[in-house]
Amino acid sequence: MQELLLGESSVVQLFHAMLSDSAGILAKLASLQQRFSEINSQLTPIQILRIFIGPFIAYVFQKQLLPDSSMTSQQSDLQLVQQQILAGLTAPQQ
Repeated sequence: MQELLLGESSVVQLFHAMLSDSAGILAKLASLQQRFSEINSQLTPIQILRIFIGPFIAYVFQKQLLPDSSMTSQQSDLQLVQQQILAGLTAPQQ
């Protein structure tokens, strides 16, 4: 996940390939949900996509628009993004 956040080329290429695949991102997310029992089975592919995108957008916003306001290290920021995504994917639906 950190490689994706940092924009390292091989991971970005893989992510791009996944997004541009003819099956589509929603089908890929549904497939991942079936493969990994840790992902809450009640989540829809759109909800899973939002769980991923939300922390990414906030991280990019922080780094691009508020670069001097961050009091944390990049490593701790990326760990928090990862924790937020994992919590969203594994939390029980109410």
